[in-house]
Amino acid sequence: MPKLMEVITKDFLSQLDQFAIKMESVLINGYSGARKSRAKGMSLEFSDFRPYSLGDDLRRIDWNSYGRFDKLFLKLFMEEKQGNVNIFLDNSMSMDDGEIRKIFYGKHLSAAISYIGLRNMDVVNLFACGRTINAEKKNIKSKNLFFDIVKFLDEIPLDHETTLTQSIMSLKHYPMAKGISFIISDFFSQDGYEEAVKLLQYKKQQVVLVQILSPEEINPSIRGNFRLIDKESGKFKEIELTEDQIEAYKKSLKEFQGKIQSFCLQRGQQYICLSTDIPILVGLKKCLGE
Repeated sequence: MPKLMEVITKDFLSQLDQFAIKMESVLINGYSGARKSRAKGMSLEFSDFRPYSLGDDLRRIDWNSYGRFDKLFLKLFMEEKQGNVNIFLDNSMSMDDGEIRKIFYGKHLSAAISYIGLRNMDVVNLFACGRTINAEKKNIKSKNLFFDIVKFLDEIPLDHETTLTQSIMSLKHYPMAKGISFIISDFFSQDGYEEAVKLLQYKKQQVVLVQILSPEEINPSIRGNFRLIDKESGKFKEIELTEDQIEAYKKSLKEFQGKIQSFCLQRGQQYICLSTDIPILVGLKKCLGE
């Protein structure tokens, strides 16, 4: 599998500066932080403090507080809001399309979203989801720690089965601040995704479902006799792939995607499908609604 370090170049990061994660709607009644809102006339009105994190702007440290408490705090202002950016990345075997493009695309997308969140001084949390949450990196607040995230993503291995709902439901009692949650998966999950989305909404999250598929999954080109093996369960089936069967498969895939789309529309959330042959910046633009 290629390494993210090979594609996260200075030029790539500079191109990310044109993007922003829009979550004003979920932060209207949010808490003070460091995301700049579009409200006017309050830019210098003091609001609150928050603890200093490595990489924060030293010019905003309140030295009076340091003198009193022997701890570093940053001054925050009324026009600033901080949100949480949560990324749930499916790292199951179904994300291995033979060329590892799906899982690498998901990691690349996760890194890009993380960078944009950190640049806006949001809090970034990442969770790898297979049979359960098998790796996590939480409470990242500084852009200086971005390459720690890249290293974390590079080291996530493939798990076996996908149980997205079970994975995300394990966070039922985990305190989650208002923000936006990206679920990046092919959504070939044994237990679906609906209850996971409902839980995240309950936790005041704007949810974006990002389905990643390979070009071959969207438009199969193979024909003939094959043994199809489920990478997650190991089960197989002998089958002759004819034009009629391929058309039936395409119809089923469209129905499956339509069901996800309909569910998201009903709950006011977002669904995007990305093929791995779409340039990552184009896919990112779709994810962020730009």
